[in-house]
Amino acid sequence: MVLEILPDLSGCAPVSALHPPFLMNRDHDDGKRNLLRLKINRDTLITLSEISDVTSSYTVSLYCQSTPMSPETKLLAVKVIHTIVWAVFAGSIIAIPVYAAAGNVHVAWGLIGFVFLEVAVLLVNRMRCPLTDVAGRYTSDRQDNFDIYLPLWLARYNKHVFGGLYVAGIVYTVWVSLHTAA
Repeated sequence: MVLEILPDLSGCAPVSALHPPFLMNRDHDDGKRNLLRLKINRDTLITLSEISDVTSSYTVSLYCQSTPMSPETKLLAVKVIHTIVWAVFAGSIIAIPVYAAAGNVHVAWGLIGFVFLEVAVLLVNRMRCPLTDVAGRYTSDRQDNFDIYLPLWLARYNKHVFGGLYVAGIVYTVWVSLHTAA
């Protein structure tokens, strides 16, 4: 038996509670388990599906091997995630003196603590982002920006630029906190 699946139903996720209209020519009387072949598209034919009766519907457990992502796709995913994480922390560092200047020192201190979590991760990993090691699994490229979507110069001097801004933001927040308390 070949069952055609609509394109939006294709994939390797388990399918449950398929109702009888989808399953033609099933012998209801013998109670045997039948092998179902699912034709997903012209190139993919999946077998290894067991059908068993569950009340008036059928339960199908679908086992298949999904197509693995290529190293290029994995690297792209890591670079996008790394860039988003970087943007959140860079934005937080820039926002620290802005909030302090606006008199929102509690928010500034919260951002300082948030960024410190990233500093702690870097310290534990010998001043190297863990995502750099993940990206390194998928390419032999080792330019300073191989793991992130940043210009080469910014990737190269990122810790210097944003480390300096972070320390300056902390110093400014301390100064604002001391002068607004008096």
